[in-house]
Amino acid sequence: MSSKPDIHLPRVGDCLHLLHPVRCAVCSRVGACFCGSCRATVLPAPGRACPSALQSVTSAGLHHGSLREAVLALKYARRVDLAGEFAEMAWIAMGASATGWAHLVCPVPLHWSRRISRGYNQAGLLAESIGRLLGAPSVSDLVRKRATPRQVGLSALARRDNVRGAFAAPNTTRLRGARVLLVDDVWTTGATLSECAEALLRSGAAEVRAVTVSCAPEPR
Repeated sequence: MSSKPDIHLPRVGDCLHLLHPVRCAVCSRVGACFCGSCRATVLPAPGRACPSALQSVTSAGLHHGSLREAVLALKYARRVDLAGEFAEMAWIAMGASATGWAHLVCPVPLHWSRRISRGYNQAGLLAESIGRLLGAPSVSDLVRKRATPRQVGLSALARRDNVRGAFAAPNTTRLRGARVLLVDDVWTTGATLSECAEALLRSGAAEVRAVTVSCAPEPR
C-alpha cells in the first residue's frame, strides 16, 4: 500500500512575508526592520547629567542619523515592528544589572486624544517588549492629566513649563515600595522624564530609573 506524498502547504505568515517583505525603516533593505548596516552606524549615547527625581537614565544611542530616522518611523510612520528591536538595544545598553532590579516597567503616557489620533503609544510598545526581556510586568500606572503642546522646537525651560504637573500615578497600592523602570523613546531635555518620575515617587515608588531608545546631546 503506497503512502501519500508528504505535502507541505505554505503558512499564511510565509505568504504575507513574500508579498510584503520586512524592510529596514531607514534604508529599505529587505530582511529586517532596522538592518545591521544601519544599526552599525548608531553612535553611543552622550554622557549627560541625570534629570532630577531619577536614579539613572540609560539610552541605546545618540538621537542622530539612522537611529533618529528609525525612532521617528516608530513614532509617526506606524513602524511598530521596531519596538522589539529597540527594546533589545535598550536592554543591552542597560546591562546585566537591569535584570531583576525592576518590579514594574512603566511607559511615559500619551494623552488619550493623541493616543486615539496616533493609534498607539510608542513608549507603551517599548515598555511591553522591555518588560518581557527583564521579566517584569509592564503597567500603565502613569496618566497624562491634560493634553500638552508638542515639545518639538521648545527650549529646555519651555519644555519644563509645558509638562509641569501634567502627570499623575493614581495606583498607589501597586506602586508603593516598587522599583520602577520608566520607558520613553527619546531623552531630549529630561523634562518629561523628570515629571513622570516625580509623579511615581509621590505615589510611593521607592526608586525610579529610566531607559530610552535615543538621547539628544545636552541642551545648552
